[in-house]
Amino acid sequence: MESLIKEVLEILRPLDPMTVSEWADTYRTLDSAASAEPGKWRTSRVPFQREWMDSFTEEGIEEIVLMVASQTGKTEMMLNVMGYLIDREPSPMLFVQPTADMALSVARDRLGPMITSAKPLFDATKPYIRNGNTTTHKAFAGGHLTLVGSNSPSQLASRPIRVALLDEVDRYPASAQEEGDPVQLVKKRTATFANRKVLLSSTPTISGSSRIEIAYDQSDQRKFHVACPSCNEYQELVFKNLQWEHNEDGQIQKSWYMCEENGCVIEEADKSAMLDTGYWKANATPISPKIRGYHLNALYSPFFTWTEVGEEFLLSKKSRETLKTFTNTVLAETFSDLVEEIDSSDLQQRSEDYEIDPLPEEILLITAGVDTQDDRLEASIWGWGRDHECWLIDNVIIHGKPNTPQVWIDLDTILSQTYDTVYGTKLPIAATFVDSGGHFTQNVYAYTKPRQGRRIYSIKGRSSLKITDEPLIKNRPTKVKGGAHLWLITVGVAKNLIMHNLQLTDYGAGYIHLPKSADEEFFAQLTSEKLVETYKAGSRIQKFVKTRARNEALDCLVYAMAAVYMLSPNWDILDSKKNKQAALLGDVKAEDESVIILDKGRTRQKRRNQSSSWMDD
Repeated sequence: MESLIKEVLEILRPLDPMTVSEWADTYRTLDSAASAEPGKWRTSRVPFQREWMDSFTEEGIEEIVLMVASQTGKTEMMLNVMGYLIDREPSPMLFVQPTADMALSVARDRLGPMITSAKPLFDATKPYIRNGNTTTHKAFAGGHLTLVGSNSPSQLASRPIRVALLDEVDRYPASAQEEGDPVQLVKKRTATFANRKVLLSSTPTISGSSRIEIAYDQSDQRKFHVACPSCNEYQELVFKNLQWEHNEDGQIQKSWYMCEENGCVIEEADKSAMLDTGYWKANATPISPKIRGYHLNALYSPFFTWTEVGEEFLLSKKSRETLKTFTNTVLAETFSDLVEEIDSSDLQQRSEDYEIDPLPEEILLITAGVDTQDDRLEASIWGWGRDHECWLIDNVIIHGKPNTPQVWIDLDTILSQTYDTVYGTKLPIAATFVDSGGHFTQNVYAYTKPRQGRRIYSIKGRSSLKITDEPLIKNRPTKVKGGAHLWLITVGVAKNLIMHNLQLTDYGAGYIHLPKSADEEFFAQLTSEKLVETYKAGSRIQKFVKTRARNEALDCLVYAMAAVYMLSPNWDILDSKKNKQAALLGDVKAEDESVIILDKGRTRQKRRNQSSSWMDD
C-alpha cells in the first residue's frame, strides 16, 4: 500500500517548470534520415530559435509569426514545439502544410522518428498505437495532434484546437475549395481557448499578396541583432553588406561581412560567437500586444555559409525567376512583380547596329512567332543565345485575309529560310508558334497540322489571376478536332518577363537586342501594354492591358519566347558545338528536313510530313 501511495503521489507531483528550448535540449534527438546534422538537439546551434520556441510557454502571447529564410531549421523548431506540448501540455493540436502529401511526408519522415527516439513522447503515445493512431494523427492522454494539408476544408474546420502550427502559409491556396481562406478557417478553431497559440511560418512570396508579409507587418517586427566582434556594435545582418571576391568564372574565392556601424571586416568564423550573444529587437507597435513577429534571412544560418549566399546570388541574378527565388528563400523578403511602364522612345534610343547576315555569333537557336489578324499575318523571327538573351532578326507583315491560300504560302516561304552563321553553318527556324485566336482558328489548324514535323504549332493564350502563379507554357499540347496540336501559353507570365527584360541594361541573360532598322511603330507595339492589378472578392488580380490599339510586335515576341520554353534547349551543348561544321543544328536544307531539339539538347532529323491541307491543294 505504501509503495502504491508513493507512485500515485509521484504521478500527481507537479512537473518542474521547463521551456520548449529546455525540453528540446533534454529530450530531442535528430534522426540521420531527416537531418544533415543527426544527433542530440542543441539550441545553442541555432540560438535565434530560442525565443521562437519559448514564446509558446510565455503567457500573453497568442500569435507568433515567422517570416524566415530556408536553411534556418524552422520545421525542426516546430517539431520541438509539438514534442513539448505532447509531453508537458497535452492539448488538441493541428499542424498544417500546403498539401496533404507534404503533411504526410513530415509525419512519416520527421514526427515518427522524433516520437520513437524521445522516451516521454513514446510513452505518451504508446497506449494509443492500436487505438486510433495513424501516421498523420497521434492521440495521447489529454489531447491529439493531426497533420493535414491546407486544401482539406473538412479537416481544417472540424474540431476545436488549442495550438495551430501553420507552415509555409504563402503556399496555401486562396481558398480551401469553397470554404474560404484556410488560415482563417484554422484560426476560428482556436477561438474557444483562452490560452490558444497560433504559429504562422513561411518564406515570403509576392509583395502585396504574401500572407506572411501581411501577418508580419501586423506584429512587432522583430529583427535579430548581433555584435560586431571588433567594435561590439549591435546590428542586424543585411545582404547589402555581404562582400566577396570572385574569379573570372564567377566562383567566390573569399567572402566577408562589412560592419554596418564602423566598416569592420567580419569573417565567417565569427558567426557562431555572434549568434550566441545575439538578441531579438522589436521594431514596431503590433496591432495587438499578443502578436510577435520575427524576420530572419539566411545570413544568420549556421547551415548556409556567406560564400554560399554570394554564389547563390550570382547564379540567381541571371533571370527574373531565379532572382525571385533567391529574394524569397535566402533573403526572406517579398519580390515585387510589378513592372514600370516602358517608354518606347527610350527603348528605341538604346537600339543597336548588328548584322543578321551572318547572324551575331551568340545566337544558338531561332524561333518565330506569328500573330493572326483579320487582314494580315505578322511574323517576328528571333535569335536566342544562352540564358534567353535574344536578338530580333526580322519582322514581316504578310497582307491578305488568313482564309486565302496566298498568305500561308508566303508565310511558309519565310519559315523555310535558313540563316548563315559566322562559322559557315546555317540555322533553320527550330520552332514556330502561330496564334489560333480570332476569326481564323480552323485556317491556322489547317496550316500547322501537316507541319508539326517542322515544329510549327498552333497556340492559344490563357489567362491567370496572378501572373506568377502559372508556368509560361503547359508541359504538353492538347489535340484539337482534326488532329492539330494546340499549345497553351500563359501570356501574362510571358509579357511580365518581357517587360522586365526590356528594362535590363547589361548584355547577357534575358537581354533583348533590338536593331536600329526597326521602325518607330515596332517599338510602340513592343511597349503597348502595362501591368495593372485590381481586387475581386478580396483576391488580387493581375493582368496586362493595352495602352494603344496595336500590339502585334509584343504578341509575336511572346509566341517566339514560348517556343523556346517549349524546346527547353540545353544551352551548354548548343554553345559547345556552334564552332563545328557539323554543328548541332547542322547545315540542313529547310525544304527537305528539319532539326528537332530535344529537352536534353540531343538532336534527330525527321522528314517533314507531306502536306495535305486546303492551302497546298
